Amino acid sequence: MEYNHLSPLGWNTYFENQIAEDEKELIVGRVSIENKTNYQVLTARDTYIAEATGRLFYMAETDAELPKVGDWVLTMEIDKGKAIIQKVLERQSVISRKVPGKKLEEQIIATNIDKLFIVQGLDGNFNLARLERYLTLAQNVEPIIVLNKADLCPDPDDIVQQVKERIKNAEIVVVAALQNQVSALHPHIKPGSTIAIVGSSGVGKSTIINSLIGQPLVATGEVRELDSKGRHTTTSRHLMLLESGGVLIDTPGMRELQLWRDQSSLGTSFEDIEALSEHCKFKNCTHTDEKGCAITQALDEGSLDEAHWINYAKMKKELAYLETRQDVNAMLEKKKKWKKIQKDYKAIQKNRNM
Repeated sequence: MEYNHLSPLGWNTYFENQIAEDEKELIVGRVSIENKTNYQVLTARDTYIAEATGRLFYMAETDAELPKVGDWVLTMEIDKGKAIIQKVLERQSVISRKVPGKKLEEQIIATNIDKLFIVQGLDGNFNLARLERYLTLAQNVEPIIVLNKADLCPDPDDIVQQVKERIKNAEIVVVAALQNQVSALHPHIKPGSTIAIVGSSGVGKSTIINSLIGQPLVATGEVRELDSKGRHTTTSRHLMLLESGGVLIDTPGMRELQLWRDQSSLGTSFEDIEALSEHCKFKNCTHTDEKGCAITQALDEGSLDEAHWINYAKMKKELAYLETRQDVNAMLEKKKKWKKIQKDYKAIQKNRNM
């Protein structure tokens, strides 16, 4: 079966190679909207309202394993415009965070993306530490820093320079979406490529999307002048096709971004610090008071920005704590699983002896 007709939706050989011979009669689609009880799935020719099979729910150990916006799925049509999701194909990339609050669980933001537009506003929303945190989302995807509301900033070039000094090799685009000045984003949108757009509420993500689409398909909200904070105008994730041939995933504004990765993910935001630490005299250097520490030397010399280092140390500590909790949680889940297996086995043996 040929799958070239799926290319505009972001299809490639990574997904095609996962389809078994006995699955080729199923309809391939991509999840564009996730609702509470069903999904909207786009195919090459139709749009379906689909539900996942009971087997998918039973096999999923966490909510993150269920179909999410951006996923490629194999479906079976059961009626006109209705389908059942039989399988979720392995994801090529995932951006996710820890769910807000104390609960230890992953929340998928989007899947199978090629680029990540990280938006900050130049109207008082701009925050370098927050930007570094958002960059940790960009694992196996290309991050693009989008500085919006340039029309409200007296000196956008100064902000760009601040970003370049703090985040090495950063790809930065300056736009003014409210004035429909987003042409600088066009070179980053290629036919068949998938882009997710993330940022705090009020940074102008919805206005950027409307400018790219050319019509107001996404609601926009006002921002308070006092603190540059806005309301959530996007309340759910939504995958949409652009006339340019690209695929765009809109996401709700995030008031907080709790990390959900291992410590290696910090390399995206702190490549300079990771490289610098390789020159420390001791491999297990804590970068506090050891002799021959390249980090403390750079801080003393002023070649390493102190705020940059403090944010790195804070996030590294946060991820180390998260890893510890994940290990403990995995051990408890394993213990709980075996306890259930033993209980079921005893019940079976008891029924056999009756």
